Amino acid sequence: MSIDTQTVAEMANAGIAFVASVRVSGGGETVVLPSNSIAEYVGDPQGFAAKHFGITKERRVVSGYLQRVAHCESG
Repeated sequence: MSIDTQTVAEMANAGIAFVASVRVSGGGETVVLPSNSIAEYVGDPQGFAAKHFGITKERRVVSGYLQRVAHCESG
């Protein structure tokens, strides 16, 4: 998907904020996306979230899997 960076910049300059709901342990978290990171997020939401939380994408995927397994086994 191609992102129209000029339109994104114009929207940001007009005061429009960009947010994404990111899955985390126990639910979701709203993350503010800098306008210059929209293309990165759209291209790889999991990778962006991992970078945001300071972990590797692989760790984020494994952690999410382990949390789901633990929840299923305990529930």
